[in-house]
Amino acid sequence: AIEVVEGYLDETDELWERGMWEQGYRRNRRAYDLAVQVDDIALQREAQEQYISGHLQETEGLLATQQWQAAHDHNRKAATLATAFGDPLLQERVDDQYSELSRTIATYTAGQLLGISQQLRTQQYKASYQLIQQLRPLAALTKDQALLTEVDEALTLIVWQWAAYLLDQSVTPDVAARVATLFSEAAT
Repeated sequence: AIEVVEGYLDETDELWERGMWEQGYRRNRRAYDLAVQVDDIALQREAQEQYISGHLQETEGLLATQQWQAAHDHNRKAATLATAFGDPLLQERVDDQYSELSRTIATYTAGQLLGISQQLRTQQYKASYQLIQQLRPLAALTKDQALLTEVDEALTLIVWQWAAYLLDQSVTPDVAARVATLFSEAAT
């Protein structure tokens, strides 16, 4: 049975190398369950460590393709698993990856904020508003209070400039309603 567990663990690595994450996770869980059945603590630990490492590997791939929310979710799941597992080195790897993820998101967000400044100079209010709405949840993932403040300040600037632009046009009930909606959305 030990050879079967080791075989499952090898198959898991092969599946993950091909980007077949779900199949790899299932194979890993089979290996873990079998290791529990044969009461092999070392293989149980190896399977659990591999399972957590798989989440870290998948996070790397998601980070590389700018799938920020999914990368964040996988890293946080790895953090929960690593904490329960109790291996300080594995916990450090998870924390290091979270720091990298946060830095990457913050850098991306800062770059997008520069683009918003350019859009505002050319009165592209709708585009800048839509972009800042996408950046708000990203900035929240970083837990970087300065970045969150910067995004909120950009939102405020966009709303004020767009509202002023709209009110400089002929004020109709539709324009007044749009301005009210902008301020209401910005407040939430």
